[in-house]
Amino acid sequence: MINICIIGAGRIAKIHAKNLSTISGVNILYIVDKSIEVATELAIKYNAKVSSLNDALKDPLINAVVILSPTHTHADYMELAAKAGKHIFCEKPIAKNTTQAKEMIQCCEENQVKLVINHSRRWHNNFIYAKKQIDSAAFGKIVSITGRYTSGLRVMGTHMIDIMSFLCGPVISISGVKKEKEIKGKLKYSENFSNNDPSYSALLNFNNNIVGFLEGSCHKKYLLFELDIHFTDGRISIINNGQKIDLWRHNKGLLSQLPDVNIKLNSTIMNAVNSNIDCLEFGTETPSSGKDGFYALEIIEKILRSDLIHNKEKVWKN
Repeated sequence: MINICIIGAGRIAKIHAKNLSTISGVNILYIVDKSIEVATELAIKYNAKVSSLNDALKDPLINAVVILSPTHTHADYMELAAKAGKHIFCEKPIAKNTTQAKEMIQCCEENQVKLVINHSRRWHNNFIYAKKQIDSAAFGKIVSITGRYTSGLRVMGTHMIDIMSFLCGPVISISGVKKEKEIKGKLKYSENFSNNDPSYSALLNFNNNIVGFLEGSCHKKYLLFELDIHFTDGRISIINNGQKIDLWRHNKGLLSQLPDVNIKLNSTIMNAVNSNIDCLEFGTETPSSGKDGFYALEIIEKILRSDLIHNKEKVWKN
């Protein structure tokens, strides 16, 4: 039995708790939130206990914590959990800045606990399928990749940056930044959006001569998260927030669309949970580590800096 402490009981916690509760061998033991009322509501639903974080971490039955609180709290909670010897699953972005992120990764390594960052598209079957096609060169070599997103650089942009890096490898430079921030009110699909986190567009140059285009926009009408990958012998498009994948192959000088592939779309969060259970039970490596979280955040910081100085910024992968 893997016993879990959930830290943060807001919107995303309700989604994670629902998925965790359906998995055999996983038990939600504690709910921690600054609001006792909010924590109690979630705890009652899943037969868990409301607790302070310190008391929960003292319980030897707890194997792991799931950090679903606001980003600025991640570093403190991760440090406490790591020093208590609890494995950590944390929402993205990993921390407020790369300085904090680096300290958290080091703290987890020193205390020999696993750190997983919820870059959820890495567990999405359509993106996994695209990765397999890339690795097998089924459509030739990648020429360019375009990622389009809405709802802020740190909210949805971090997912796009991470999945582009997952598919294409390290980014070596960033340039051509454009910022969009004029929006009134919150987006229906993102309670975290604010004018303090505008969307950015940028040119990303990968170290294997792949050109990447990051296109960010701000609007309230619909969620946009899609990838368009061009190869020497074809094309892969992933649209509708990852729910549909289209394939084209080179044919007599033109691209011909291939029949739909039958890819079972399991819950991405369920895939992530099962993957993390394997990490704990069998010692396997996570597809989205603390270092991956650091790298995505590093690119975000480089984009922000490039916007300020209007210059190309170098990026490196540790």
